[in-house]
Amino acid sequence: MNYQLVLQFPAPSDDDFDAMISFENELIDHLGDAADVDGHDWGSGEFNIFIWTGHPEQTFAMVKALPVSQAFLAQMRVAYRAESSETFTVLYPPELAQFSIS
Repeated sequence: MNYQLVLQFPAPSDDDFDAMISFENELIDHLGDAADVDGHDWGSGEFNIFIWTGHPEQTFAMVKALPVSQAFLAQMRVAYRAESSETFTVLYPPELAQFSIS
């Protein structure tokens, strides 16, 4: 798996943190052997979920197919980078011009 896919959201309040962790756990169950959910970070105004995959576009399609994802899509930003690169390619939303991790 040579790409890091990042799902990024505005940092949730303490009340929403549990919902984000629950979403991450759903991803682990749903993606199975297709990708490796590598954890999350929370801070600097954002919550990131990191996923290692050989096929970032296909993995994101799997993420979007999860019913629970629909509640998060309006806030979600998604991009990926090759393991050996710091440059991200934006997947979602399509009009997003730049992506970075704080």
